[in-house]
Amino acid sequence: MTDQEQNELFNEGSYSSLNFLHNCTNEELAPLVKILSESKTSGLNKNTDYKEHTPNHTKYVDAIIDDYEKFGGNSIANTFRGYGVGYTEILKDVCKQMKVNFQKDSSIDMMELALLTKITEEAIDKMSPEELKEFAIGIDPSTTNFSKQAVTILAGQAIRSAGFKAYLFLTKMIYIIGTKILGKAVPFVVYQTSAKWVGAFAGPVGIALTAAWTVVDIAGPAYRVTIPSTIYIAALRQAKKYEAMHTECPKCKTMNEKSIKFCPECGTPLGNNKLLSS
Repeated sequence: MTDQEQNELFNEGSYSSLNFLHNCTNEELAPLVKILSESKTSGLNKNTDYKEHTPNHTKYVDAIIDDYEKFGGNSIANTFRGYGVGYTEILKDVCKQMKVNFQKDSSIDMMELALLTKITEEAIDKMSPEELKEFAIGIDPSTTNFSKQAVTILAGQAIRSAGFKAYLFLTKMIYIIGTKILGKAVPFVVYQTSAKWVGAFAGPVGIALTAAWTVVDIAGPAYRVTIPSTIYIAALRQAKKYEAMHTECPKCKTMNEKSIKFCPECGTPLGNNKLLSS
């Protein structure tokens, strides 16, 4: 895949901004498909490609996107125009329902990171002292302050860093959210995962997500789909965006920007190195 093609996957100027889903695996798409298909009003269950190919979800990504976008729009309006609303509008709506702090002119990236930060902050608020310590050390081993305020700041900095630390955090969040949605451990390769760290984060994240999804009882049934699916998409999109712009040194495992031809740590050529995959 060329650099131009990779950029187009995450082009905020496109209608849906969900093109990156075409570059995801069946395992990565599975939680999203489950959220959509379990709704009684889902059009995915009636889709011919879905019926023929599931669980090979990569065969009907356009149908997945179409179903998600229709949940984001008014059902009567969808009937007249034949399609839903774009990801940007759905994301903004979910952020409002979740009381996420963001500006009206915020980019997709900024809104996604703000949404993921909100979920993380709510999870931290529910952590025990032992979980806080394990969680903080998992982000930064040199951490010595394990108060909720300090850990909240630490996690927020990690998420917004747009670097390798953020990627590590996001892959673990994808694993936890995916497992919560599917009701079983998902077969993702979580980069440098500590079982104790995941355990410290998983319980509180599950509680935070459950609390978030109860918003549907007030806001309307469509949010039963758009809230969990948008939170998951936000984490997945941010992780895949990082992967598309970096390569992993096959020798020392250092992450490098794609423009770098030789690993600065060990000198290994990177030109033929394949992209990371979750």
